[in-house]
Amino acid sequence: MTIEEVSRRLTLNRATAAKYLNAMAVSGQAEVRALGPAKVFYSSHRLPLADLMSLSSDLILVLDDGLFVLHANDTLLYHFGLEAGEVKGLRLDLSPLAPFLAGADDGRLVQTLEGAEHVFDCEVERGGMTRYYRGRALPLVFEAGARGVGLILEDVTGDRRHQQELETRVRERTREFEAANAALEREIEEHRRTEERLAASRRTVQQILETTPNLVYVYAVETVRLRYANPNLTTILGYPAEGSWAGEGTEILPLVHPEDRLLLEGHRDALESSSDGEVREIEVRLRHALGHYLTLRCRELVFKRDPDGHPRLVIGTAEDVTERRRAANALRTANRQLLLLNGITRHDILNQLNVLAGSLGLVRDGSPSDAANLEPARRAVETIRRQITFTRDYQSIGAQPPEWQRVRTVIDRATAELDLGSVAVEADDCDVEIYADRLFEKTVYSLIDNAIRHGGAVGAVRFSCSPGNGGLAIACEDDGVGIPDDEKERIFDRAFGRNSGYGLFLAREVLAITGLTIRETSIAGKGAHFEILVPHGLFRPA
Repeated sequence: MTIEEVSRRLTLNRATAAKYLNAMAVSGQAEVRALGPAKVFYSSHRLPLADLMSLSSDLILVLDDGLFVLHANDTLLYHFGLEAGEVKGLRLDLSPLAPFLAGADDGRLVQTLEGAEHVFDCEVERGGMTRYYRGRALPLVFEAGARGVGLILEDVTGDRRHQQELETRVRERTREFEAANAALEREIEEHRRTEERLAASRRTVQQILETTPNLVYVYAVETVRLRYANPNLTTILGYPAEGSWAGEGTEILPLVHPEDRLLLEGHRDALESSSDGEVREIEVRLRHALGHYLTLRCRELVFKRDPDGHPRLVIGTAEDVTERRRAANALRTANRQLLLLNGITRHDILNQLNVLAGSLGLVRDGSPSDAANLEPARRAVETIRRQITFTRDYQSIGAQPPEWQRVRTVIDRATAELDLGSVAVEADDCDVEIYADRLFEKTVYSLIDNAIRHGGAVGAVRFSCSPGNGGLAIACEDDGVGIPDDEKERIFDRAFGRNSGYGLFLAREVLAITGLTIRETSIAGKGAHFEILVPHGLFRPA
């Protein structure tokens, strides 16, 4: 075999392989012949691999594919104070070698079996002395094709001690110059402390930016692009935080609602003329990653200017006030509805009281048609009773802020309040939540009640929920007689119908508090079909 072949088979460098082969030739265990510029070595007799390994001054350990010890050379056994019988045949992690080879753990060795090489350090205390080793884990393939691991430890104690001696001399030399460098060291120490304070300050600022519920951002005035945004860019607006600076490069103007862009231009002009440290506020609608718009209240100031004094970078914070705005709008709508309700109820009750007063007046006059005159009075009293019941049911309209409500749960609650008889109520694909006034349940109740009362021979009322381009559509349909075309809009008018006439009228008003709409879209004679449209941003999965 040539030196190259031995080097490759034993995973040794050429110099080490040449040293071993030359030693074998001197001892008579191998013969050498010159073949051109190369030397070819022949065994004088068949030399086991173990004997060749024992010639190495390195510590060599061979493991099979189960990490059991196949062979440890004499050098290794000597350095660790062990006999071959104490380690051979044992799994490495259960052998006496395990405490010394912590750097060669099972995970790394398994990776080595798969072809990876690893380098590790270890140290051994023996006889009051500590020796240091640099180890390499190498993949092996035996003659039969089986895989194994070779561990080669190089004694680097001399190098380590030489390094320690150098370090000692450096420390001694350093002490010689300490007096002369005292002032410099104090300056360096102060610089280090300043760096630590700055680092601590940066960590504090970073923690504040990551824990604040608001969006914190920096943008370039000229390009109107983000230079930085904290993680709330994702939390609030749904856009990913990319790059070393979250959101860096994101364009702002395309996110602004078209109706608010002129307002934003005026805000930028105000920043241009603002003084240092002056905070400017603006409320603007920005598009969420899902397509709907959120209202953000922004507070901004210029913190970097160009040499001419023009703003270059603006820093700001943005608070999501969408829910607050919705609640305020809902409250205004509710107040309007209550004023309308009060006017309607007061007017109708006064009318009925006038009817009642007139009828009672006729009875008092002793008219022969007393019985006939009492009937309008009875009907007026019944109408007043229904109106008072109605005001009781709807007196809480808008009294509390809207909330997220699971549509399927609301349908179940409304159904439980009704005497359905033989009518079945079904709800398909309605495991979704909508943002609506708390009287949304009354709206569902009115739809089911309307079908039972006016649908004729209704056998089933079916609810379904399906998303579309306009938002979420909640359908309520029955198999009754349907609604004539000329009544599809009139059924939502006040006092339309055969009873009090308020059910569908107030249903539309309750839905309008949070921007929901309702319409009737059936074909006459084929059952009623009501559709509630919920805009984007006002529904979500349950």
